[in-house]
Amino acid sequence: MAKNGKDKYLKKRHGKFWFKRRIAGTDKTKEFSLKTTNLLEARKLRDEYVRIMDEQASKVEVAKNTLEIRERYINTLDEDEKEFIRDQVEEKADDLAYSLGVYDQIKGHTPIEELTPKAKEVTDFYDEALGRLHILERWVPSWLETIENKQTRLDYSRGVRALIKHYPIAEDLTREKVTKFYRTIGKQEDVHKSSVEKWKSGHLSLWRYLDLDDSIFRNQKIPETAGKDKPPKKIPWSNKEALVLYNAAVDRNHWLKHAIWIALHTGARREAIANLKYNRLDQTITFPKAKKEPDDRIVPAHPAILNSLEAWIQNRKSKSSISNRFTELKHSLGYADERDFHSFRRTFSTQLENLECPENIAQDIVGHKKQGITYSLYSGGTSIEVMRKWVDQVKY
Repeated sequence: MAKNGKDKYLKKRHGKFWFKRRIAGTDKTKEFSLKTTNLLEARKLRDEYVRIMDEQASKVEVAKNTLEIRERYINTLDEDEKEFIRDQVEEKADDLAYSLGVYDQIKGHTPIEELTPKAKEVTDFYDEALGRLHILERWVPSWLETIENKQTRLDYSRGVRALIKHYPIAEDLTREKVTKFYRTIGKQEDVHKSSVEKWKSGHLSLWRYLDLDDSIFRNQKIPETAGKDKPPKKIPWSNKEALVLYNAAVDRNHWLKHAIWIALHTGARREAIANLKYNRLDQTITFPKAKKEPDDRIVPAHPAILNSLEAWIQNRKSKSSISNRFTELKHSLGYADERDFHSFRRTFSTQLENLECPENIAQDIVGHKKQGITYSLYSGGTSIEVMRKWVDQVKY
């Protein structure tokens, strides 16, 4: 398939057409199947995707130019240079006003409340470039790049997009408006309270990134979503199901097999596995403290996972990689979402319970907070030798 002319950006694989084009201003390429074998249909779809990408590239360039001007203005100390930048911004604003057909409104000093939406776009451009307001849509891409975790990035992005629907400009938000937003957004977006809580964390993060007053988001109460069922409680994998998952990873020679096997013999969370330390001499594993754990946790390494530990420390993966690849694996085997990687923690705990392991020892092994007053206040913790006695009995 020719890359130029009528069939530019089109490729053919196994009888179907694919779209492939470099993203403007980057070294990345957008490539995906058009899911058609018809050339005319493929060309039509290609043209639409090219149009969308060109529009996005144009918006990014406008945003980039505006942010660069704003940064120069804010960081300038000399008043003469500030005046020069103001003149540059005004020229750009005039060009924008001409292109939108609202130049007479702007130059005629029409009261702001009487400006048309297009005229308001020009005044917003001017104010944003001079640091007087933040049009959130333009800041979201650069802010999201600072969020390392993929799932967190997705959650935060959705929460900010929901906010932008109602309040596109940061300076328009007040504490009263935020209160109203949180009171109604769960029902509007059909999401549970826990999701809105995550969104709130994203809003705080964005405001800090913009160096704005984030107190408008603090101590805001988020109600339960009316009529929205709570997410189902996660359940453990059975021993048989756990082996099906593990063996599937083994058959595919996927690194995920090591993470699964370690989880099944330690009850460790994804983040703990991603950052574990293995002591070969003592055959112990140190997991970094998580959630409400006060200290790092040291547990014995089950004999069955010694090879997996060696392989893992040579080629460890991130928490998000474990989560994403495991989701793909379980879906490929027909399992739904009532169980996830964290469910291995419940599987391991069930093993200890069936072995009649004392509860306080099991809690030390998996890192659960002790409920009893005596154990929680006065216990120095279970020794490695005692923990090993119970861990080594776990079999799959």
